[in-house]
Amino acid sequence: MTDRDEIIRAISREIGARIDRDDPLVVAALLNERMLDKSLRKIETMVKEQADRIVAAGQDCVEKMEAARNAGCEIAREQSEAALRSSIDWVESRIFEAGDRVIQSLLSKIREAEKAERASKVTMSSAYVAGFVAFYDIATWGPQCWLNLMGSDAHIRQRPSGLVD
Repeated sequence: MTDRDEIIRAISREIGARIDRDDPLVVAALLNERMLDKSLRKIETMVKEQADRIVAAGQDCVEKMEAARNAGCEIAREQSEAALRSSIDWVESRIFEAGDRVIQSLLSKIREAEKAERASKVTMSSAYVAGFVAFYDIATWGPQCWLNLMGSDAHIRQRPSGLVD
């Protein structure tokens, strides 16, 4: 069972129509899914990078604190505490910024997926209506009218002028 089959079943359940494996709607859904997966991988990378920076900043702070303690100097201790506070503020601001970027990116991707889904539903509905109208015209007006619509006048016969209905 492939992602394509799962998407086809889900769409078929939702709109109640049979969909082919090569239908553009299925292709669009697969593309959206792959784009979302790619975005999630990027987000994971960003979060990991931020976590690495946090760890590095934390290790830096710990090293500064140990150096101050070993030196026994009050000034060094005060500087390390200030550096720690600064690092914590920096890390905290970066975490919030990274979180905001991740949330905004996810919301954007979700909105794009919702727009694509709505557009595909409208497209499918339009195609069904156009198909029905075309079928109705063919069935109602018959082949003669269809040929007229296609622009061929060669098949039209002139009635003799003396005939009465």
